[in-house]
Formats: sequence, structure tokens, C-alpha cells
Amino acid sequence: MSSMLNADDISRDLEEAEKEMYDMLKNSYLTIYNSVVWLGYFYVFFVSLLRVAIEGTGAIKTNYATVSWLLRSCQQTVFLEIIHSVTGLTKTSASTTFMQVAGRAVVLFSVVDAEPDLQTSLFCYLLVVSWSAVESSGTRITLSRFTSYTSQSLCG
Repeated sequence: MSSMLNADDISRDLEEAEKEMYDMLKNSYLTIYNSVVWLGYFYVFFVSLLRVAIEGTGAIKTNYATVSWLLRSCQQTVFLEIIHSVTGLTKTSASTTFMQVAGRAVVLFSVVDAEPDLQTSLFCYLLVVSWSAVESSGTRITLSRFTSYTSQSLCG
């Protein structure tokens, strides 16, 4: 028996090491990405509810002005999901991801941001709370998207 490794063994070992490194980097990146986006949406959700609980219904009129910077930042960050699906970083459908992200972006950037009167309405408050609730809090049936994605990334 020869104690030397042959070229095929070395090549196979290198390929396995590269795959392990790629998987580790991918899972680390997706965990950080999903955690940051989840924290952003959770903050929007928490602040929106807390302000109304403390200040009363008058806070509804100023809620969008308070949380819009973070809501817009989260929505802009979510555009990365399209790149994630196109590049195969995630297993989601690129067309479905594009429609969901683009749909929310149109509503947020083209409708809500363009209409100052809408930003102070109950409709806008409910829109902000429902979007942030869906993205940040769990239900009895399923976890939110980002907590689910984060746990999938951590578990491989």
C-alpha cells in the first residue's frame, strides 16, 4: 500500500472542501441577511403598535413618517431576494419572487410615498402594521418568512 495520495483523491478532497466552504458562506450570509431584514420589520411592527398604545389613535396619522425610513430600507433590501433566486442562492422561483417584491415596491414607492394624504390615513397604518406583522411575527400555523429562512439557513 502506498501512503501517498493520488491526484484523484486530492482533487476529490479539494472539491468537497470547496463545497463545504461555499455552503458555510452561503448559510452565514443568508442567516445574517434574513436576521437583519427580520429585525427591521419587527422594529416597524413593534414601534407602530407601541406608539398607538402609548399615544392613542393620534399616532396613526404620524406613524408612517416615523417608520417609513426603515420600512423603505427593508423593502429596498428585499430586492436582493430576486438576485438570490436568479443566482440559485435560494430555491425560490425568480418570477414569483420578482412579482412579490415588485408588487410591494410599487405600492410603497409609487402609491404611498407619492401621496402625503394617504400616509396619514388609517389605511396606511394598517398596511404598515400588516406588512411588518407578516414579515416579523409568527402564527400558530407558520413562522414568518424571514424567521423560517433564517432557521433553514442555520440548519442547512
